[in-house]
Amino acid sequence: MFRSLVNEGTVVESRAMGVVSRSIGTSMKRANAFARDARSTVRSSVESLANAAASFVRTTVPTVRAKLDVESARTTRKPATKTAKRAATKTRRSARTRAGK
Repeated sequence: MFRSLVNEGTVVESRAMGVVSRSIGTSMKRANAFARDARSTVRSSVESLANAAASFVRTTVPTVRAKLDVESARTTRKPATKTAKRAATKTRRSARTRAGK
């Protein structure tokens, strides 16, 4: 009796697995088809928007001309400072004078 119950349970389990696997397979096919359709829809939408933007830029931007009055900022030059060599020489002379005192 126990063996017949085990065999029957095995048959029911294999049938259930077949049904579930078929439904999962169908679900995966549907999911893949949905993703493929969504991808193509998004791609076509983006391409049409890009084409519209490019068309707008090609037709509108060349006709727009802005006039700006720009005055260059004059840079004032600072008076030249002593060169590094000259400053170093003066420092050395000062140090010698202090050392001699």
